[in-house]
Amino acid sequence: MVEFTVDMEGKVFMGGHDLRKWRLIDDVLKKMKTQEEAGDDLNLSTRQVRRLVRRAKKDGVKGIIHGLRGKKGNRAMAEHLKSQVLSIWEAKYRSCRLNFSHFTEKLNEVESVKIGRESVRQLLRSKGVSDRVLKKGRKHRSFREPKAQFGEMLQLDTSPHDWLGTGVKYHCVVIVDDATSRLLYCQLFERDGTLPNMAAMRAVFLKYGLPMAIYTDRASWFFYTPKHRIADGPKPEFSEVDRHFKTQIGRALDELGIEFIPAYSPQAKGRVERMNGTLQDRLIAEIKLNGITEMDKANKFIEEIFIDDLNKRFGKDPKSAVSAFVSVAKPEQIDEILCLKFICKVAKDNTVCRAKYFKLQLEPSPERTNWHQARAEVRIYLDGKIKVLHLPTQKTVPFKILEIATPHEPKNTSELPVTQKRAA
Repeated sequence: MVEFTVDMEGKVFMGGHDLRKWRLIDDVLKKMKTQEEAGDDLNLSTRQVRRLVRRAKKDGVKGIIHGLRGKKGNRAMAEHLKSQVLSIWEAKYRSCRLNFSHFTEKLNEVESVKIGRESVRQLLRSKGVSDRVLKKGRKHRSFREPKAQFGEMLQLDTSPHDWLGTGVKYHCVVIVDDATSRLLYCQLFERDGTLPNMAAMRAVFLKYGLPMAIYTDRASWFFYTPKHRIADGPKPEFSEVDRHFKTQIGRALDELGIEFIPAYSPQAKGRVERMNGTLQDRLIAEIKLNGITEMDKANKFIEEIFIDDLNKRFGKDPKSAVSAFVSVAKPEQIDEILCLKFICKVAKDNTVCRAKYFKLQLEPSPERTNWHQARAEVRIYLDGKIKVLHLPTQKTVPFKILEIATPHEPKNTSELPVTQKRAA
């Protein structure tokens, strides 16, 4: 609103509408217009114009503006309440960097101070406290309707961050349902890769069932994306994912009949990205408020308290009441699929090995004393157990461990059975 200053018994600030009203009423007072003419211009009745004329004669220009202009409203926040909110903010919550909505929830639920979010926002902003800064220069994108059924599509992502405030970066693996925006899984790991993401999927599959599809980024443990060079280009660019080359996770989801969808930008899987932003706002603050500095305790807090509380606040009902999750008849079959599988050819010394993972000595069995030239399948489970199967018969082969290592994320070729290595 544009404001004007009228010098008459001091300065009076008014908007353009009030200024026009004053000029017309002043013309009536100066006998330059009749009350009927002023009423037509102001779209007011003659009776209302007479009332304004009387007030203008008595109070001048101040009689034109609303009587409550500049006065404190009846619903204004009391000064003692302002002081209480600011003191709570400074003493307990400022160091945890809560946003305005999160701080309002704490005031209402923890501190027993009944106050609205907008009042908190105005009060803190008047003291120079800002909420999250919006990013500039965003690309225009189109809205995608959420899926209709719970479990129709899950979005999975990992957010590396100093979640515990100890200076150590942990990887938070998150799974969000697209239809309801509910947080289905959230745990901290020391590193990202095949095993943490398999563990996340296993927990969701055992609790809810098998979804129709999973949507992730194109990290190397999800998809293989070949590079190509453009003429005179300084750097190689990525093309579409190679659907014929399956990582361990891609192979497992294919066995389970779950569609695996790659995202070609962070915005494409915006719901899980927004969840990461919410977690970096709220989870870090809650962890700090509860004095948690260890990963195991943080994961226990997330699983037992935080996820349910977050879903009650931000979860929504799906369009369809029918769930798309399919229950698993034999849960133990999940463990036989969500594991690392390697197809190896047995060496002359009856050993099978895979760099960065294992070296195993196969031992004689009643079916066979010498395994040379045989094809074996080695399975490494999420709990670290190992099983060796004779590939043609699928019978268990006895073995002893010569070398074993905690598997970091190797290159794509070493994550696959040898029969699926891509062509040069």
